[in-house]
Amino acid sequence: VTPKLSTVVVTISYFGLWYKLSNESEEWRRCFYYQFWDMEPESDTFDPRNISKIALYSPGVSIDYLMQGFDVDISRNDSNGWQSLLGGPIEFLLTDESSENRMLAHNEFIHRNHLNDNLSYIDRLLTELQSRDVRVVLVTVPVYGRYLKHADPQILSENHRIIAGIASRYSVSYHDYSRDTRFGYQDFYDPDHLNQTGAQKFSRLLDAEVLVTQFDDHGDR
Repeated sequence: VTPKLSTVVVTISYFGLWYKLSNESEEWRRCFYYQFWDMEPESDTFDPRNISKIALYSPGVSIDYLMQGFDVDISRNDSNGWQSLLGGPIEFLLTDESSENRMLAHNEFIHRNHLNDNLSYIDRLLTELQSRDVRVVLVTVPVYGRYLKHADPQILSENHRIIAGIASRYSVSYHDYSRDTRFGYQDFYDPDHLNQTGAQKFSRLLDAEVLVTQFDDHGDR
């Protein structure tokens, strides 16, 4: 934890409590997270992608970067494990059918046997942060209305019960923006990702409605 860190926003998505990256199709991201952000891998099994950037990228990308003398700005695209969602809404991604299919895919991510491990990770994180006098805020980000319409009501109910328990146990606040009507079609890239416009709007709201109160309560903004 950096010395001047005062507040950490922990985001919890619809399927986040029940999901483990290493068991899903995007498990390759964990190697990027380890190399670029020092996030420890979940397994002790040797993986060359954790120590070699040549192994991390595909042969084509590696050769392209080599030809540029590795003088590349990977922050401008998804080559560092994150994806930049620029531009306005993509119409076919925001139809009711696409929203339903996206939710069906995310329901496949939900495995009850991961819940206890994930709650343990959250407990360790919050305990460590609070031991260092770092404030914690729990947040669920906005999603497109058509996406949430197809959610499993039982999972939604359990999520709220579990998150309320965490908030109570650690005396932290929880802010659920998932159904916030201030976000509409023009703010989304796809059913569960804000585009650049939406992300900027959410950042301003998060600052004004959540973070300002955190600082004002302690007089240290």
